Amino acid sequence: EIINIILDEIYKLRNVGLEKLPGVGDKRRDALEKLGLYTLYDLIYFFPRRYMDFGKLTSIGRVRNGESVQIQGEVVSVSHNISRRKGIDILKVRFFDGTGSINGVWFNQPYLAKFFKRGKRYLLMGKVKYNFGEWQIENPEFEELRGVKNSSNEKIIPIYPQTKGLSSKMISRYVEEALRIEAPLIFDPLPKTILRKRSLLNIKLSLYNIHFPKNKKLLNLSQKRLIYEELFLFQLFLLLRKRKIKEKRGRVYSRVKDLREKFLSSLPFSLTKGQLKVIREIEEDLTSGKVMNRLLHGEVGSGKTVVVAYFLYLTAMNGYQGAIMSPTEILANQTGEVIKRFLSPFNIRVEVLTRSTKNKKRIKEEISRGDIQIVVGTHALLEEDVVFKNLAFVSVDEQHRFGVLQRAELVKKGEFPHTLVLSATPIPRTLALSLYGDLDISFIGELPPGRKPVKTYVFPGNMREKAYKFVRKRLIEGEKVYIVCPFIEESEKIIVASAKKKYEEFKEIFKGFK
Repeated sequence: EIINIILDEIYKLRNVGLEKLPGVGDKRRDALEKLGLYTLYDLIYFFPRRYMDFGKLTSIGRVRNGESVQIQGEVVSVSHNISRRKGIDILKVRFFDGTGSINGVWFNQPYLAKFFKRGKRYLLMGKVKYNFGEWQIENPEFEELRGVKNSSNEKIIPIYPQTKGLSSKMISRYVEEALRIEAPLIFDPLPKTILRKRSLLNIKLSLYNIHFPKNKKLLNLSQKRLIYEELFLFQLFLLLRKRKIKEKRGRVYSRVKDLREKFLSSLPFSLTKGQLKVIREIEEDLTSGKVMNRLLHGEVGSGKTVVVAYFLYLTAMNGYQGAIMSPTEILANQTGEVIKRFLSPFNIRVEVLTRSTKNKKRIKEEISRGDIQIVVGTHALLEEDVVFKNLAFVSVDEQHRFGVLQRAELVKKGEFPHTLVLSATPIPRTLALSLYGDLDISFIGELPPGRKPVKTYVFPGNMREKAYKFVRKRLIEGEKVYIVCPFIEESEKIIVASAKKKYEEFKEIFKGFK
């Protein structure tokens, strides 16, 4: 009921398009859509990337070189000329506040001259420089003052991700207008009891101050409130999903003890205590009559694959089909080979299905007839014409590489199949419980004998050179280095490292290496 109310209110908000904003034509709408903004709701939740904090008001006589400040002053002169040498249009406005004078300088923005009139007072925000024997502030933000500004007020300016034809200042104006239009429709999903208990701001105050903070305290309180709301709703959805799954009836596996002994005796090695503990936890799920929905977490090399192989074996021996989905063709082929090797003593048919698999049509037909008991594949498993006869067990490798919807698509191929997702991402247990709240969690907490532990180091930005030294040393010793970036190309929506840009950068840094 709570979720339905929240979704209804969000739908009302999302139903108001950008055409409601004054001054937004086709060209401006296209620019907004480039940033993923299609409705006023999108604009309201398009939070600033960072903020420029100009602190409290500073008198002109006390400014310092290189300092970001907010100052107020009266216009004493306005001059406009074009630099002969560079052809740059320069607008220079001189301000005086009783303690000193400073020039506001704008380049190639002659239209701004009409905003400045002698005798009027303005608030300026920007970085101060001392050039040619006088103080100046280049391309500052400004606003006209009615009366004298209180020196105790802070000034914090939001800076948004931008795109061609759309500055941060324009986006700021559109956000302000969107908040005004949507104000009557904004619904607070957090109950008042939680707001009081957690000392949280209401939603309207939080949204306004995340975009236009009156001071640092309100900005911090707004961020705290919106972070709490996101996690609260995320957990609520996950817990409801978990409850729904628990209501379903799952396939019951039989002859577990005998089958386990046969499988373990076929292995050329012994399992660790951690692997055996996890096996017992999953066996309890498969014999309970409920649908299993579990995360198996363990470091690289901890032996997750053999655990999955055992449950695929158990699935086939109980007369059902099993599937494991990997994020790439290379991983799917590697996993397929390993699973085939583990299951070869038991006459179980295992096939790999990826985009480049030969005889795909034949394999799909044999899957639909139930002739193939275990299928290892990529996203190709999600194709419409992949139909299972009796899918009872689904495993998703590298869970973080797939979305919740993709996992659900594979699960839909069977009638409430048991689901085991795998992750090697080193995250603390408490965080895992938050991220995967719809899943029960099993941990393999040890590595098999002889495996070297994985070491993780974090280098902050100011230690970049130290990290490069470490990489260079490894390269000199003949080792390989992998560098992973979140994007292939640069994104206009988010400021992150792109593979193409980093490739060019590292070619220069590590000259002499391939």
